[in-house]
Amino acid sequence: VGISVGQIYEKAVELGTRMDKGKFNRLYDEVAMRVYRRCTISKNTDTLVAYLLTHGWRIALLSSSPMSWIDQVIVRLPWRNKLSAVLSLNEHHELRAKPAPDGYRFILKELGVFVRNSVALEDSNPGIKSAKGAGLFTVGYREHLPDGYVQQGADITAENMDDVFSIVSRDTIAKRKRA
Repeated sequence: VGISVGQIYEKAVELGTRMDKGKFNRLYDEVAMRVYRRCTISKNTDTLVAYLLTHGWRIALLSSSPMSWIDQVIVRLPWRNKLSAVLSLNEHHELRAKPAPDGYRFILKELGVFVRNSVALEDSNPGIKSAKGAGLFTVGYREHLPDGYVQQGADITAENMDDVFSIVSRDTIAKRKRA
């Protein structure tokens, strides 16, 4: 959770794999494309997005995944055209991977928004560290984490999208956004 394909390959090599990196990447990509074509979109995501958009929020997506994987999910989102930005760190080699804050800083600058007006929703510890390193209020999203994964460093945690809705609709977050 939260590491790039390159980091997974490096770990596999440490553990003794002798597979060529090119073959590993091809096989990993084939499996990922099948998974992302059919993975479940979290329940009530559409409700959360509708609320955010009607309350003046802008939505951006930052991922370490290749853009081809991101596209497999985005095409299934009815609000995909409402995304203000989509950034694949895998496609931007000038930006360091998570847990570095580069991707968040880049998106904030691209959108011309202040960090104090922004909230990150992250599931992995590298993602949380990345968002926190950029100064964002960070919600640790737990719904799809594997059993035993210990999430650390978020300002607050959410078990599902209903929890995220409760968090972002609170007065403290709304006031932070208007500041």
